[in-house]
This record gives sequence, structure tokens and C-alpha cells, in this order.
Amino acid sequence: MAAEDTRGLFHRAIIQSAPLGIITPGRRGMHIAMARAAERVDEQSSMEACLDAQRQVEKIGQRYLPGGLMPFGVQFGQTPLPSLRQRRTALEQRAPHCDLLIGYNVDEAELFIPEAEPLQGIFRLPIIGPRLRQVLSRFITTRLYAYPAERFAQQHADAEGRAWQYRLDWGSGRAARGACHSIDLPLLFAGWEQWRPAGIVEGMTEQDMATSGRQLRALWARFAREGTLEDEGAIEGVLKWERARTQ
Repeated sequence: MAAEDTRGLFHRAIIQSAPLGIITPGRRGMHIAMARAAERVDEQSSMEACLDAQRQVEKIGQRYLPGGLMPFGVQFGQTPLPSLRQRRTALEQRAPHCDLLIGYNVDEAELFIPEAEPLQGIFRLPIIGPRLRQVLSRFITTRLYAYPAERFAQQHADAEGRAWQYRLDWGSGRAARGACHSIDLPLLFAGWEQWRPAGIVEGMTEQDMATSGRQLRALWARFAREGTLEDEGAIEGVLKWERARTQ
């Protein structure tokens, strides 16, 4: 949406679980440091040398948390993207020409929390451990996904664009990791046999996934065709949405 020369190529966008909270001014300094660390790699480098450099570059990225999350992500200021400072202006200019549906999953962080090995001992502490895990999970979900998505939708609406925001809760309280990051994908790309081995759908049933998936795909397709939804609505047990209003 912010890239140069894309107006007219698409008129609607559905943005799912974008970690917009990691987009910070500190990422530019991170990318410069990462590039310097990778200078020794060229077209003659071996596979082993490339993988070793990648590990070193990732370590550098971790010094810049939270901006260091997804260190190999989008780099604003690199063609065709505007600089981070100019990003909001570019998006505001595009807003009237692009209908937007943006949202997040209510338990986004539950995909990552079990992988945080240094914290597992704390989480196993009686009484306080589970509570600390819950607080951390909600904080990460809100800080990196929920609040930034709501702000993005509001800014789009304020710039005379049409915007709707959704919250997906399919699997929350039922799936092994709740409505975690990426659990929307089995609903959009159907196939129980393909998804059944994935830990994210553990606890859900084939029938539930099939029914909920059809409903979500129909909603996404309707937005793609028409560029509009009701001011508020819901698919019971799957998600809720509402229109972002100008302030």
C-alpha cells in the first residue's frame, strides 16, 4: 500500500496478524549493523559461510528488541518503499483508493511463548507461573498486534479511506495454543489431513474447521468483491468485526 507505483494494481487489502508493533525507528540502525556483519558474504561464499553469517546477523538483530523481532523483515527506505518517516504520508495518500480489512487473533503470542526456553522455568512456578505467562502473552499480543492494527485502521479512516477491523477468536480456549498467530491459515487454506499434524489445530475438530473455514472464506471473498461489510458483525465462534470511524 505504501510502495511507489502501486496505485491501480489493487483496490482492496486484507491484512492479517501483521506485527506492526515492531516497526520502530530503531530498525534502520539494526539493518545497517546487520548489513555490515554480512559484508564478507558474496557470490563465491559457500553454503556453510552463508548460514554462519545468517546466524551472526540474527544475533545482532536481537540487540534491538522489540524492533529486532523478525530481523529480516521489511526495510523502509529501500526502493520501492518510502522511508519510515514518510510511511504514514504515503499510506494516507493511498487510503481513499484502497478499502481495508485488518485484524488480529486474540491469542497471537501463544504461538511463540512455548518456544521461549529461558522463561519456561518461571512459567512452571506454582500459582504465579501460569499467571505470569498469561500476562506476558496478553501484553505481547496487544503491543505487537492488537493496538497497532486498531491504530492503522483508525488512521486509514481518518485519511478518508474505508476501513474495518476484526478480531479472530477461533480456537481460543479450545485449541492447544488458543487463537494463536497463524491459526487463521487452516481456515483459509482448507484441508484437514494437511493441517491435522500441526500443533496449532490440536483440540479442534475436522467438522469445526470445515464449517468455520467456509464461513471465513465467504466473508473474505465478499469483502474482496464488494469492498464493504456491515458496520459491525460476527461469525459466531470465529471472529467479530466493526467499521473504523473517523475521529
